[in-house]
Amino acid sequence: EAGVHRPHVAGIHGRENIGAFSIVLSGGYEDDIDNGDEVVYTGSGGRDLSGNKRTNAQGFDQKLSRLNKAIALNCNVPLNQKGAEAKDWRGGKPVRVIRNYKLAKHSKYAPPEGNRYDGIYKVVKYYPEKGQSGFTVWRFVFRRDDPIPAPWTKQGKKRIEALGLEMQYPDGYLEALEAGKKLKDVGEDSETPKSKGKKRVLEESPNPQPKASTKKVKVIEFRLEDDVLLNIQKDVENEKLWDECKKETCLGKSKFLAKVEESFTCICCTELVFKPVTTPCLHNFCSSCLKRSFQAEVMTCPTCRSSLDKEVLKKMNVTLQEVLLLLFPGYSGSR
Repeated sequence: EAGVHRPHVAGIHGRENIGAFSIVLSGGYEDDIDNGDEVVYTGSGGRDLSGNKRTNAQGFDQKLSRLNKAIALNCNVPLNQKGAEAKDWRGGKPVRVIRNYKLAKHSKYAPPEGNRYDGIYKVVKYYPEKGQSGFTVWRFVFRRDDPIPAPWTKQGKKRIEALGLEMQYPDGYLEALEAGKKLKDVGEDSETPKSKGKKRVLEESPNPQPKASTKKVKVIEFRLEDDVLLNIQKDVENEKLWDECKKETCLGKSKFLAKVEESFTCICCTELVFKPVTTPCLHNFCSSCLKRSFQAEVMTCPTCRSSLDKEVLKKMNVTLQEVLLLLFPGYSGSR
């Protein structure tokens, strides 16, 4: 959902004629080597995945084509079917690297659960060699090139605490997990002989949450930078909204930003307001959304239906736009 890695199953996201965008380390290939800041990643292919198979033993040689070629294009050297190494590896195209909890069987850098985004890596070199299976595999050496400290380092862990980051579960996941546990408990009880001891049934079964949900995350209060505070103070029209947002700073940066997004989402396009207009009734909309509304001869506020004048479009809330750009750098890029 965050867009870090699009494919649900494939470990490589890329295009053969453009390059690779992201990879997932999940321990699927025995030849992978994970040293944290440097990874030796095995390419795709060489396995019979006909039918609905998601994994299988290596059965034939890999080729430098399709997704393997996509990764090779990220290396800062001309494409070479025999392999190549970049002298200026930092000049290559960036690749997002995600580690999956299944990697824990082979690496100490795996997250304890779920998937974790570990930053930007670059392709240093790529080459073919005989793998443990006896077939040719393509090997890609990735090296971390990200200013943000890695999540397994002391600095990275402090950053996670400071931002109040925690595991995100799909809607209904924890409830389904708990329901499955209850049914399993009942099934086990029905298979065992009856005794005079304790009896456990569905209605009386304990209701513990999965371990992940009971972890207490130490949250460090988020402190707004001076330039952000100054602009917030200037945005007097939205004073009440900002006061509500600032109450969330004690819960960490992620909670604060989530509150800001909730408070300043345009109800017309359901996106964070861009080139915002604050109406006399103190509601915020994208200037383009409000303009389309007026062109459709709807001259009322989309939120409260108060009458509006076209002159309101001439008064863009520049201060609000500046605050949002400080809090969400680059969010306007796709607008």
